[in-house]
Amino acid sequence: MGYKVKQAVVAITIALFGVMRTTPACEIPVFRYALECWQPSAYEGVVFHKGPLDEDTKRLLTWLNTRAANLNLRLVNAEESIPTGVEKIWAAQHPRELPWLVVRYPYPSSQDAQRHGPVTDMGDTWTVASSTVWEGPLTSNHLHRVIHSPARERISRDILSGISCVWVLVESGKPEVDAAKRDFLEGHLKTIKEGVRLPEVSHAWVAEERMAGAVPLKVDFSVISLSRQDSAEEVFLHLLLRSQPGLAQHAEVPVAFPVFGQGRAIWPLVGDQINTGMVDNAIAFLLGFCSCEIKELNPGFDLLMDVDWYGSVTNRLTAPAAPPELVSVASVAEQVDAPAAPAPASESAPVEASRAARFPRGVTTTLIVLALAVLAGGLWIMRRGEQ
Repeated sequence: MGYKVKQAVVAITIALFGVMRTTPACEIPVFRYALECWQPSAYEGVVFHKGPLDEDTKRLLTWLNTRAANLNLRLVNAEESIPTGVEKIWAAQHPRELPWLVVRYPYPSSQDAQRHGPVTDMGDTWTVASSTVWEGPLTSNHLHRVIHSPARERISRDILSGISCVWVLVESGKPEVDAAKRDFLEGHLKTIKEGVRLPEVSHAWVAEERMAGAVPLKVDFSVISLSRQDSAEEVFLHLLLRSQPGLAQHAEVPVAFPVFGQGRAIWPLVGDQINTGMVDNAIAFLLGFCSCEIKELNPGFDLLMDVDWYGSVTNRLTAPAAPPELVSVASVAEQVDAPAAPAPASESAPVEASRAARFPRGVTTTLIVLALAVLAGGLWIMRRGEQ
């Protein structure tokens, strides 16, 4: 019951954000503003080791520093005093070998980071299980899979080609159920694509170079299916399915993650939630004008990806090449050195995404207060449901 209540609160939150976007700060769709301005939060990697690092490990860490992945590493020598806040992380580990890597989610918001300091100091606030994405030996193969996988490469390629949102469908393993949800997503997203167009003012921003022109501005979508048994996507699956408490327990149904911007995912749709209304709510949020420019005040969480988003979007730098084939640490070192929901489309001409009306400041304040009230009520309901 608690999990369903949480999902309901998420749905209401997304809907309220759509309403609040009737007072846009700019005339750029959310999905595009996010691509150009919302830098992904950094994941935290804690590397436990004993004594001095060997040369191969040093080379591997040097290789990571050449990548664009949003992953910050912290070295902890287990032979010395464990820093405050890291003891619980170390105590929860049962390392088969050292060095040992623990990858943790970023903070939910920058405000939390300001209050509590570095992510590794959050031991008393976050439970280790809820904040951990993946743990295992620090090897070249494991580090490769932490920051890169075929699905994440496909996501970045699609977004940088102009796709507004990539829908990642984590399969249930039931072919008929998974095929039905994929067919629904592809069909409904095609209807939206054909029935909605961005207003001319948004394209004018590109023409005036107020937006980067390296990535086409258009309404388009793609769907990627992800098998829970795909070993190449093990870390990515952990990252997705551990993003909310209890989500991994719903293995009997498919789960859809809408991904946009610089690899940001809106909270997932589970099983029967993959329906017209919920998908339309997500699309309305993404196509609406961006009235709230602060990333952390918008729904969703950032994915861990090895992508030079800034360079790729602005065309000022070369996007990072696909991660090399990692056979050993030494070989790695050699390679490094050398706002309303879209209306159903008809067969007539596409409908332009309506420009949101600008409400008076007092109305905007009222809407914000309403949103906070709904969130507070949702949290109260969740607490009641968990008692």
